[in-house]
Amino acid sequence: MFQKILFFIIALSIAGAMGVQISLPLIIFLALSYTANHFAWRHFRDTVFDALAKKLSFDRIDESTVGPLITSGKINLFRNSECKAKRAIGGEQNKVKALLADLVISTETGLKSGNRYGRQRNSPINFTSVASCCVIIDPSMNLPISSIYDETVWEKVVAAIGGQDIDFDDDPAFSSRFTLQGPSEVNIRDFYNKNLRTGLLQIIPANFALETAEDRLFVYTKGHASNRELEALAETAQKAYRLFREASFDHFYN
Repeated sequence: MFQKILFFIIALSIAGAMGVQISLPLIIFLALSYTANHFAWRHFRDTVFDALAKKLSFDRIDESTVGPLITSGKINLFRNSECKAKRAIGGEQNKVKALLADLVISTETGLKSGNRYGRQRNSPINFTSVASCCVIIDPSMNLPISSIYDETVWEKVVAAIGGQDIDFDDDPAFSSRFTLQGPSEVNIRDFYNKNLRTGLLQIIPANFALETAEDRLFVYTKGHASNRELEALAETAQKAYRLFREASFDHFYN
């Protein structure tokens, strides 16, 4: 929030430098309106999470415990990143944990140089993004490290010039819709059988992405899911979990 307020102040300063006349009462009104809307949205979002927790038989979870829980695996979304939850609900049944959360993800993208008081300094450049996620952790599963998301025109171009996109010649519908990636193409091809691919094609909404790593399945949206999408996020994760659990057992016993 403070970053947005700072951006707002900078924008007003630039406008003033360009000769745009902005009165102090107007500035105060705009700042107060933004702050009020921000806190109203947070309160309503908390209400939505509480209602969904009741429907799913989940409990509120201490936000400080969420980051270490979901980043302890090899999920690509959190690589070289720090993850914090703004709100989270979850539950556990038969040693299977489920978690639904709004996340803020800070990724260090490099270093910037600066000179202050005659001393050279290098400070990190952080990129901040938000996401809504549902993660299911089942110790009985052994999933390959993989990620699935809708294939865009850019991904098609990257794949055409040698970027990774694991396609299946016998499944053009799956291959044309999704970009499938992972460090071991052999393991992914072996694990993603026809039943799993068909099921995923049917249940994953257009704006959702999915990652797997060992004992965990992660379904998320880039950007906060809308209030209506939150329940769909949980339902999609549950359906995907059943598909991956079945595929995990088939892979183990075959």
